[in-house]
Amino acid sequence: MYFPFLRGKQFELIALREIAGVLSGSNTINPIIEPVKKKTSTYIKTIDLLQKANVNFTIVINPSVGDKIRDIDYICANLLPPLAYENFQIGIIVRSQTNMVAITNKLKELGLSQHPIVLILGTILDESFDALIDFIKTHTVAHILTSPKMSGRRKFLRELRKVNDNLIFLSDTFTRQLRNKDYLSDVDEFFSDEHIYYPEDGYKGYSDFLTVGKDYSESGFSPYAVAIHLTYFNAENEFRIHHFVSESNEDTSDVAGKFAEAIEKLIPFINDNDMYTNASNEFRKLYDDGKYPGLGTVKKLSILNHLELVHDYFSKK
Repeated sequence: MYFPFLRGKQFELIALREIAGVLSGSNTINPIIEPVKKKTSTYIKTIDLLQKANVNFTIVINPSVGDKIRDIDYICANLLPPLAYENFQIGIIVRSQTNMVAITNKLKELGLSQHPIVLILGTILDESFDALIDFIKTHTVAHILTSPKMSGRRKFLRELRKVNDNLIFLSDTFTRQLRNKDYLSDVDEFFSDEHIYYPEDGYKGYSDFLTVGKDYSESGFSPYAVAIHLTYFNAENEFRIHHFVSESNEDTSDVAGKFAEAIEKLIPFINDNDMYTNASNEFRKLYDDGKYPGLGTVKKLSILNHLELVHDYFSKK
């Protein structure tokens, strides 16, 4: 099972909306959405379509980034689907400073204490671990996402498995560069093999931040370089990622021209590697039409391509 971790930004939500039909009736991909903005029409349409397609998903009620950091009341009042829709979970980010008793009281106050929960664990201190265990014992915890830091605490993992063995390995597999043009120094690199090995490591699934990465920024900016990030399978079914980067990167002018330079590199690559996802086909269409769709759409297609490949992998197992 794959739990892609997405922030509730516009084009990430649109990516989920466009793949909802593919995920319908499948339980192999379970998106986690961390809301970062107030309710928007894009958000409403996305959550509505996920419900209509009966997609399982999780909404984080105490986000760690964005405009609604730890604003549980707002998120529960405005951003959750109706409780009549049972195929979703409440996501809770847990750190050393998280007050699990306060979280418990808030869930009771909002009438959510019996709803399935997904816990996303960050750094947990020894003195806060007992409160976490108590919470797990007294709530319906569907899954627990553990970070690499948690995975290094073998004692914690053993104790967790005693009370709930539905552990999901969460990692950030995207290597972020400071500037887009820096991807030119390593245009093709290993991305992930978690989809192959997570069962051997005792996990029920895995999670990552796709081709976006964990780092969060509030708004975009006019780039010096345009970089398109596309994952693909190698002969061993490992994920690699290729970065298609523009060449005229001295200033921020002519972003459309920079995109044309990047997609000029992408098209022969996807043709040579027989990539025919819906996303890669959309890149072909953009190239044939000579259109620049905007950087948000480029990001969306990168996300869609990865989700399609993961879905295809698990569909064949």
